[in-house]
Amino acid sequence: QKAVTTLEGVLERLSMSDADYMRVMLELFGALLYVCTRGSSGNCISRYERRQKDLFQQMLLLAPGNANVYESQVFGVASVPSACERYIDQTTDLADSRAIVDLVLRGSTILSPEREWSVSDLESLSTFLDCSLDRESSTKALKTDKSARKRRKLLYEAGIRLFADSEPALANDYKRRRDQDIRFG
Repeated sequence: QKAVTTLEGVLERLSMSDADYMRVMLELFGALLYVCTRGSSGNCISRYERRQKDLFQQMLLLAPGNANVYESQVFGVASVPSACERYIDQTTDLADSRAIVDLVLRGSTILSPEREWSVSDLESLSTFLDCSLDRESSTKALKTDKSARKRRKLLYEAGIRLFADSEPALANDYKRRRDQDIRFG
């Protein structure tokens, strides 16, 4: 929790135009993930979860201007795509997962095929999409929401677009899975 407080203080003092702004944001996000997965008092966790969501939205908004991968990170979040992967992975609630997916699909350009990502970032984005698809294929999702199939189709389409040029085999895999899931799912 001390790391969160320290990083929040550093972030407040930096200008958004500062070269280290995104690096500090990613570190803070990683620290928040760490604190939230370790469990603490309920009020503390809910405060951190709100901050985590706000910070994630801000990172997605700033992502078009920053495709950097930071090699030395303390909390394991090296880039915005890795933040997406880690965030969806630590979220267990279906509604929270859907909120994260909506932010990425509708509130950002992170899955735009025009973006230039490193191999590790593309792997993170693929993991993000696969984890999201798994959540939408869960028994709870299928029982509680008839739009789960539509959501899965949107996720498959995002994967197809994202990987069409950079990883055609992966794009074809998303096409195959989409066709199989939508036709027989």
